[in-house]
Amino acid sequence: MTEPNLYGYHGRILVADLSKGTLQPMALDPEITEAYLGGRGLATRLFYDMVDPGCDPLGEDNVVVLATSPVVGTTAPTSCRGHMVFKSPLTNVIGSTNCGGSWAYFLKGTGYDVLAIKGKASEPVMIDITTNGAELIPAKHLWGKNVHETTEVLLEGAQVGKKPCVLCIGPAGEKLVRIASVMNDKNRAYGRCGPGAVFGAKTLKAIRVQGKEKILIKDEEQYKTGLEQAQYLLKQAPVTK
Repeated sequence: MTEPNLYGYHGRILVADLSKGTLQPMALDPEITEAYLGGRGLATRLFYDMVDPGCDPLGEDNVVVLATSPVVGTTAPTSCRGHMVFKSPLTNVIGSTNCGGSWAYFLKGTGYDVLAIKGKASEPVMIDITTNGAELIPAKHLWGKNVHETTEVLLEGAQVGKKPCVLCIGPAGEKLVRIASVMNDKNRAYGRCGPGAVFGAKTLKAIRVQGKEKILIKDEEQYKTGLEQAQYLLKQAPVTK
């Protein structure tokens, strides 16, 4: 649930420690969301606080932070993007990548604004997050499958209109290829800086999310006015006209 008087965010972080096998909710400091606006700013600040900059990008001390912006979960155009920050195995410095599709919207819908992933699992695992809670699930049966196959298995049996969103890696990530992507909606890519190799090094195959928690908008009238202006400008732009 959204914290009282917190607008654009639920005020919650989920920290997954794969080495310990734990999933721990934490409060998101409102001052950080104001000082580091947007998914990129928020993810970068939290990553900075959590990671040793000298860590091995493919070691268990690397941290992956997936964060949403305050407009994710609204009807604002082009707002459904999530940001991922980690230490890159390709450059050996901070890696930053973002992705469209439905992933960020579904993550926000679970009641969490941020997912931070630490450690390394001893065997392949996936993270399953809903509004009712989160759990680590063995994923050895998925290891070796490509992105489309993995997604189809994890959506199997879901009712139309109630399907979750799947974020996953394929064989390139499993084999620690340093340009490997992390994918959602089958063909949407977190593609820069090799995040797929980091998932593979953590033995993390997939993350499945589902939820419809709503966020609060402080000034509905001002939001509506801004939305109308943005939609008008988008329709006038040559690339979208």
